[in-house]
Amino acid sequence: MRGFHIGMVVVAIATCLAAYLLGRALAGPVSGLAAAALLTIAPPFPLFAHRVLADIPPLGLALVSFWLAWEAQVRRSTALAASAGVVVTLAVATKPNAALALPAFLILLLWDRAWRRRGLAGAVGGAAVVSGALLLAYRDVLGELWESVVTYHRDARDTPDVIDKTHELVTFLNWRTP
Repeated sequence: MRGFHIGMVVVAIATCLAAYLLGRALAGPVSGLAAAALLTIAPPFPLFAHRVLADIPPLGLALVSFWLAWEAQVRRSTALAASAGVVVTLAVATKPNAALALPAFLILLLWDRAWRRRGLAGAVGGAAVVSGALLLAYRDVLGELWESVVTYHRDARDTPDVIDKTHELVTFLNWRTP
């Protein structure tokens, strides 16, 4: 189990690097450092970074996809747009609620009006390749996977909350929280 924890720490460090790259690309090196620093202290990242949970990897993948999307439109690179599509699809495949990153991904990818068509085509192409590969690889167990995920989440609704939602909200909105 120790190896998994070390792996998760490596993923957390890579996620901080992705935040730095995105911040640097958008607003310079100081912004990149600020983005990485804020990520390391903002809840719940420090609490989850070393745990074997499915929350940090899609965050890191989403940040990498944002950076690739921005770089693709800045450099007018369809290959980078396809890479961005691959990475954002992997984020959603890792944890479906990573789909919440899609609006920001599209804004960064399609920022420049003259680039929109090529950028979107590249990203959709990359996403289609990954989606097709995953569907092909798991074609025999898709029904079982779907049923187990739906059953797990349906049953989870009936479990009592460990932390009161009001407490979570008040803690999150604390003025000392970055």
